[in-house]
This record gives sequence, structure tokens and C-alpha cells, in this order.
Amino acid sequence: MKTHLRTGEIGEGIACDYLRGKGYKIIEVNFKRRYGEIDVVTTLNGIFVFVEVKTSASAVMPEWQITPHKLKKFKRIIEGYLLEKKLYGKEVRADAVFINVDPKTGEHTLEHIEGIEF
Repeated sequence: MKTHLRTGEIGEGIACDYLRGKGYKIIEVNFKRRYGEIDVVTTLNGIFVFVEVKTSASAVMPEWQITPHKLKKFKRIIEGYLLEKKLYGKEVRADAVFINVDPKTGEHTLEHIEGIEF
């Protein structure tokens, strides 16, 4: 497995553990379609929360990886998910979780941004 894919998988696991600890119910991980991917689909208090997870094991800040183009794709895949699952009229929110992982020690920092704007 490529290093960046393994780093992303580690980050998604950390994010899911964190979200569960905050009371989120994990519905799906890595929902993929030809037009995009949602890293984590959760619910919290009846709200569907779609989470973009960005993980870095280098000096590059993970939040730099969310570009306007990525946000546009993220919005489109969320809309596709809602249509496919027939979740019409449900309250939704998009969040981002940024994780920096030290590749030598495995220690990490995490930042959770609720309600990212498109």
C-alpha cells in the first residue's frame, strides 16, 4: 500500500475514534462514487454530518489540502449521497478533521472544524 494511502487510513481511524468519543454514530466510512468520496458519514442528534479527513505525516499542514476545487467535489458527493440514500429534507452539516501524525512515534494532533463552508 502506498504511504499516503496508509497515512490516510490511519487518520480516518483516529478521526472515527475521536468522533465516537464525542457521541457521533459512524454510518459509513469511505463512501466512494466516480465523482468523489466521503471519508466518514456520521449522525449526531439527528443531523447527518459528512466529514472530510485530512492527515499529514510531514511538515505540510493537512488543512492546506482542502482547496476550493475539493470543496466543490465534496458538496457534489454529499448531494449524491443524500439522493442515493433518499434522505430528502434531512438536516446536514459538513465538517473537517485535520490530523498531524508523527510517523516515528505515532503521536498525533487533531483539529475538528464543524460546519465548513462551501
